[in-house]
Amino acid sequence: MKNIAIIVPFRIQEGQNRAWELSQFIPHMTRFLNNLVCLKKINKFHIYVIQQNQSQKKFNRGILLNIGAKLVHPSYDTLIFHDVDLLPQEDL
Repeated sequence: MKNIAIIVPFRIQEGQNRAWELSQFIPHMTRFLNNLVCLKKINKFHIYVIQQNQSQKKFNRGILLNIGAKLVHPSYDTLIFHDVDLLPQEDL
């Protein structure tokens, strides 16, 4: 069974609702992934939110994903890179 790490690059951006999106994303993904655990499709999961400092002008998604991949505990054998503004449907 898979141990899944979800890596989410994140930055608060003026004119965007990123904080609200994150507040929706975490509970949705937790329910979604807990369901997969209950169905014995995955063993465990962890959501890593890698946040960029607001002082940097451009959002550097690539480096945040690389940082996340380096920070993931070695017990996770599957990495999923995900954006905070996308939510999977329950029937996926």
